[in-house]
Amino acid sequence: MTRKNSELRNRICNIYYTPANECSMVDIPGRDFVQVTTTWKELIYADAELKEEEPIKGEMINQELTIRILGKSREMDAELNDIISRPNIFRLAYSNGENRIVGTTENPVVLSHETSGVLSGTNLTSKRTSAEKSKILQSF
Repeated sequence: MTRKNSELRNRICNIYYTPANECSMVDIPGRDFVQVTTTWKELIYADAELKEEEPIKGEMINQELTIRILGKSREMDAELNDIISRPNIFRLAYSNGENRIVGTTENPVVLSHETSGVLSGTNLTSKRTSAEKSKILQSF
């Protein structure tokens, strides 16, 4: 049986980030999309996942972003220093071509880190509450 790309499980292909104070956002509550003007920086990673609860009208939802980075270098350490414990906005590019934004300028993502594993690497995690699920990035 041959499957089409649209039938395959959607996954994160690329991750980009920007400091929350270096972007401009148009985010209207209740809409499924957001507009962001910024210069994105690509984050090289091994594995990533975004878990979000389904919203219940009027209640905050829980979001969990986990990113696994393998290896160790001065460049990687410098990049991690730019994002760990700092307010950032993340753009997650999915295999179906969709780009989703996690975080806002008022409620940015703040990652914590833990070094672990047999292979040298870093786990980045953010557990946060949000008024809405991640939104689709819309072009201006």
